Amino acid sequence: MVKKLVVCVDGVGFDLLNQENIPFLYNFAKNNFLARSKTMFSFFGLEYSFFSGKSPLEHNNWLEFKYSKRGDFYWQKYFSFFGRGILNYMTALFQYVSGQKMLSKIYYIPFSLLPYLKVAQKNSVYDTLFFQGSYLSHKWPVVVKNGKSSLIFRKQSDRERCEYLKNHFSNNIDTYYVHIVEFDKIAHKYGHKSLQATNILKYYDQILSDLVKNFLSKFPKGDVLLWSDHSFVKIENKVDLTKIFKCCKDYDCFIAGTSISFWFKTQQGKAYVLEKLKGFDFGYILDERLRKKELVPFSNVHGDLIFAIKKGNYLFPNYYQGDKSFNYMHGYPYSKEQDGFVISSKTLKKKEYYLFELTPLLFGGED
Repeated sequence: MVKKLVVCVDGVGFDLLNQENIPFLYNFAKNNFLARSKTMFSFFGLEYSFFSGKSPLEHNNWLEFKYSKRGDFYWQKYFSFFGRGILNYMTALFQYVSGQKMLSKIYYIPFSLLPYLKVAQKNSVYDTLFFQGSYLSHKWPVVVKNGKSSLIFRKQSDRERCEYLKNHFSNNIDTYYVHIVEFDKIAHKYGHKSLQATNILKYYDQILSDLVKNFLSKFPKGDVLLWSDHSFVKIENKVDLTKIFKCCKDYDCFIAGTSISFWFKTQQGKAYVLEKLKGFDFGYILDERLRKKELVPFSNVHGDLIFAIKKGNYLFPNYYQGDKSFNYMHGYPYSKEQDGFVISSKTLKKKEYYLFELTPLLFGGED
């Protein structure tokens, strides 16, 4: 099998590829193949789409959680006195010792909702098309090699993650994958075109240049695929739902920064939510047509009703960031300015690809 190096460069948009800030990536794209990564109105579903080679409508993943009468997070409320930071580590450790490879935090999800949420994918991501054959995957804090996982307890920089992969190049491994995230964190706070973000881009250019050149020197006929999942949009309007929406025993809801999922327990709860949503001009209900257009799975584990937030608006506080506000965001219904990039040593015949189109291309020849 042809050796493959795949890097997810989280949050770096298509519009940031230029010779001034990232000359190696720019020239590697120029000498190989470049396309837009057409982002989707999805969360965990983005990554799973890439690995599986299937759209969210097919693989039925959207958020990293699914609603269930019997969820995974039933014990955390008894240890709430530890605070969210420690509880996140406790939760991840519990998942890991239970044999789970895809670890999840509990973020700022209310303790009343946690018992009704299951982790969307615990291990099956490593049964997808991407992870056939021998592989080494580095998604901090878990490294998975051919189905066997190990936990990295201390935080690693993106340079250290790439170094880890580089130090494990071997004739016994066919596919190498690493996910780098420092740009995404900076862009949320300062903006994707800020000085701080530009400095990260220059740093990325160095570490990716070193990683790719080392890979190709060891495997001259190897394939390289560098991709990003989204870009960013400036937040113009922050909406505090706690001031305009009351909690109610008649429904459950999951408030993400750019969407709200509702599960109704009574008709009264449904009627209340529908009446309130009529007055909100910062978003809209995803009906059947819009769910299909945005590739949002139809299963009610993602919501009996989903309210999509319009680009530039932001729900704050929410269940992911709590009361730690962002200034730039992604994860809105599709708009071209949110597109990421695809740089490939294999032929790209189109100008834009959904993420689920890339893995079949990588493992199956030309499009």
